[in-house]
Amino acid sequence: MSVSGGLGGFVLSEPDWVEYFAFQVNRYGNQAEAVRALETKFGREAALAMKLAFQEAANQVQGFNADDAVVDSQLESWYIPQNPPGPRYAALESVLSEKLPDAATVRRVGEAADRILASCGNPTLAEFNRLGLVLGYVQSGKTTSFMALAAKAADVGYKLVIVLSGLTDSLRQQTQNRIDESGFGDGKHWRMLTTPERDFQAFWKADQDLVGDKPAYAVVKKNPARLRRLKQWLESASPHVERKTPILIIDDEADQATPNTARGHGRLSTINRLLRQIVHDHTRVTYVAYTATPFANLLMNAKDAEDLYPKDFIISLEEPDGYFGTRAMFGKGTADDATELDVVRTVADAEAEAVRDASRPDTFEGSSFEAAIRWFVLATAARRARSGEIKHSTMLFNVSTLANDHFTTAAAITDSLHALRGRFVAEDLDLLDELERQWVEESERLPARLYGHEPLQFEAVLSAISDVLGTTRVVVDNYRSQDRLSYGDSPETVIVVGGNTMSRGLTLEGLVSSYFLRTSKSYDSLLQMGRWFGYREGYEDLPRVWMPDGAYEWFRHLSLIELEIRDEIRKYGKGEVRPIEAAVRIRTHPQMDVVAANRNRGKKVAVSYSGSFVQTTVFPTTDAAALNSNLAALDEFADRLLRSGAEHSLVRKNIVYRDVPADEVIRFLERYQQVADARVFVPERLIEYIRLENAATNDPSAGLNYWSVVFTTGSSARERIFGDAGTIQLVQRTRRDPGGNAEDANIGALVSGGDRLIDVDPSEVPEELGGSDTADKLDSRMLAWKTANGHTNGLLVVYVIDKDSKTKAGAKHRFDLGARADVVGLALFFPEASGAESLVEYIAADLPDRDSVAVDETEEAEREMLDADDFDGAALQEAEGGGHG
Repeated sequence: MSVSGGLGGFVLSEPDWVEYFAFQVNRYGNQAEAVRALETKFGREAALAMKLAFQEAANQVQGFNADDAVVDSQLESWYIPQNPPGPRYAALESVLSEKLPDAATVRRVGEAADRILASCGNPTLAEFNRLGLVLGYVQSGKTTSFMALAAKAADVGYKLVIVLSGLTDSLRQQTQNRIDESGFGDGKHWRMLTTPERDFQAFWKADQDLVGDKPAYAVVKKNPARLRRLKQWLESASPHVERKTPILIIDDEADQATPNTARGHGRLSTINRLLRQIVHDHTRVTYVAYTATPFANLLMNAKDAEDLYPKDFIISLEEPDGYFGTRAMFGKGTADDATELDVVRTVADAEAEAVRDASRPDTFEGSSFEAAIRWFVLATAARRARSGEIKHSTMLFNVSTLANDHFTTAAAITDSLHALRGRFVAEDLDLLDELERQWVEESERLPARLYGHEPLQFEAVLSAISDVLGTTRVVVDNYRSQDRLSYGDSPETVIVVGGNTMSRGLTLEGLVSSYFLRTSKSYDSLLQMGRWFGYREGYEDLPRVWMPDGAYEWFRHLSLIELEIRDEIRKYGKGEVRPIEAAVRIRTHPQMDVVAANRNRGKKVAVSYSGSFVQTTVFPTTDAAALNSNLAALDEFADRLLRSGAEHSLVRKNIVYRDVPADEVIRFLERYQQVADARVFVPERLIEYIRLENAATNDPSAGLNYWSVVFTTGSSARERIFGDAGTIQLVQRTRRDPGGNAEDANIGALVSGGDRLIDVDPSEVPEELGGSDTADKLDSRMLAWKTANGHTNGLLVVYVIDKDSKTKAGAKHRFDLGARADVVGLALFFPEASGAESLVEYIAADLPDRDSVAVDETEEAEREMLDADDFDGAALQEAEGGGHG
């Protein structure tokens, strides 16, 4: 189809409609004016047809109803990607083509940037104010994403790009260098307002930088002094220039320092106040928050129009190929999850306490501390032997926030390295045996062939160890250190000790060994400490992490949280929901905080156990009395169920009781003995929640008044008889690496991927949830299906674990259970809470026009990292919440 009109009978074919209409939108500023202009040339019917074609194409770019974005459908579509690309993105694309693995990866970066830009403000409009959030992954290439966004934005008319890059000089410099080296710093297409050596300090009026063909960009550290200068500089622009300057503000690590941390109604922390003013005091601004830990941003006060809640769009980036994140390293909390890699090693609790005690460095000897250092040497040598090249190689020690502890730990590491070098030079046979044994064991636990690498024999690794030992240096990176971590052109082989400066943004090049003892209780802080997440091309099989069991369990929980947040976005993205109407819920944890209390502007809208499941994963395998007591309690429970006449049947060979009164479940939980330091499965809390939920409903059939109880069958040859109800085979569960905690067995996970559906007849379960592949069996999806189909009782699943459970052949990372009696494992699957009075632990943003519930702030403010060399005491106080946070 073609249309014609205008002077000379101008003919426009249908394939050209989109591009032509886009040209008219940019020319006239909006679609309505473009239609009016086209009506005079082609007639109203043709103009409307072109508008419809444009809208369909633009909506597809913008991601309306996409499953990984929540975009305000009231925003007018305006953007169609340039083909060929504009000069700035073309320059960046050329650099990315050399750095990224393949053309497909480069294409995905560009497509993601197109979707983000399509949700930003149209730079041809006289006024706009757009606020959005881009959710990435820790150490996943967010810098590449926002560089692509900046280049494409400048190509379509944005005149100023401001990148807010963390709180430290080292992070700002790293970001500036990456941007400059990607085509921004050559002077051809951009005007540079900052350099790696110079943060923002413009004392002249803005007009001279904002007038001309070249857009300007600045990489600015988030601290009060710099932001005040930036604000004053922007305000110095003449009204004429200000009106002609569309601004794109990219807030990297936007959950840090940006959210309001000041306590008290109406009070604002200094950085939050300055950013609000910069974003809202100018007529044409798009603010895009980039973060991998969006908890604080999603809990901002959405009712406050002056805050920075992402009211216009929330976009979740795709997990890149070759990326090692929480799911790869910690799975998603089920026993049959095959995604978890065997890279985490256990630090015994006693050792962790000793290492944290800076007065006792002698206790480091002969421990995981030394094993981690030996592995760094082995892995670095293996990389050199495999590639024939010497590249950056790093080990991380993150054991404390205190600067003095860092220096004490570094001294112990130096002593350990010195002893290791001496023994190696002396050809100590015991040391060589230790190194070979560790190399062989670790190579078997995560084989090189999984990633297409030929296995390295120990002899090849051994040949490179001397050079590694000779070049390894120890660096302390904190505000008191004179020798900070820095990667230059020459390869570094470095063991770095740090705290907060190692927990944000800064990339540790070639990280192969991490020793981690930090105990932050907030989701965002803990995830950001995971510097081991990221890309490990060429050495995917080599990274290892040493941490205590408690930290391991917390990271497993966070792996599930990450999946659920993206699933929440997916749920909202498929509907016609605006971000301002979408309260992305964040599951809480009995011992952790979603964010530090001073950054939580959310409201509590459901309970921590609502819609969740809890499971026993740690058992007192050496305490025969406790194990036998639990078996006796189980037999009594089963006998009471049988005598009660409760309906029961066999479902997939499991014994299933239905409509069991809550009192029976509570009575059993009261008898159940859990390990003393249980973190998640705490019977007293579970019982309290069940009672709260039941007290909150007037319907005796609702809430948690009735339960399904399942005695699940397993694969052991041994059986257990439950009277006339039937017989089950015991289940097999083995323990993780004991790491010195041999008195209790940590099995990692008890439940299998589909166990929330274990009480449902298989014929009822849809194919996508009932197959053998558990990769997509996210618990929240199974919960949604059960809720929609009337399966709303609580579910208690009992797993009787064979005391003699053996590891499977080849499972080098598991150990025989070795319990003194069979072990009773429990999992409770909760439906969504039904009682308003028990909604106390699930939190989400307090959205406009909804009832507000006060947040009980009990956690003291988490101290933000700041570089002392940039502030006097007053400025430091302001950055941490105006002196009140």
